[in-house]
This record gives sequence, C-alpha cells and structure tokens, in this order.
Amino acid sequence: MTANNDTYIASVKAAAATSRIAASQNIMAAQETLAASRDVVGYREGFPTGNATYVTACQTATTNLQIARANAEMAKQSAIMVAADLIRSKGELPT
Repeated sequence: MTANNDTYIASVKAAAATSRIAASQNIMAAQETLAASRDVVGYREGFPTGNATYVTACQTATTNLQIARANAEMAKQSAIMVAADLIRSKGELPT
C-alpha cells in the first residue's frame, strides 16, 4: 500500500471515531436538556405550565439531537470524500 492509501485509511478511521464522539456528546446534551426541564426549569407533575415546559424541552432536545446527528454524519462523509479524492487524484482508487 502507498502512503496515500495509508492516509486514506487513517482519515476514515479518524472520521468514524470523531463521529462516535460527537454522537455521545449529542446524546448527553439531549439528556441534559431533559434533566434541566425537570430540575432547573421546573417541570412539576400536575402543574399546568410544568407539563408544557417539559413537552417543549423534549421537542427541543429531539430536534437538536437530530440536527447534531446530521451535522456529525455530514462532517464524517466530507472527511472520507476528501481522503478518497486524494488517492483518486493519484490514480490509486478507481473512479
């Protein structure tokens, strides 16, 4: 294997690792949002505005998690494409 192939393999592995780390951070952020809706913001069962606060926090956390997952996947795919372009430009990867 050439140095370019080694670079490609390292880039793909790094992109996958970065994506996994981002996924963990995104899940923790969503959980923190839900926890804050209970503890900090003041969700209280049976209290009229408390439930609305909790529902809004759940929707926000879910939306933000979906956006963060999409961004992490786009960054991963971009890193892989750049690495593939390197070896393709050197004629080491079929088009």
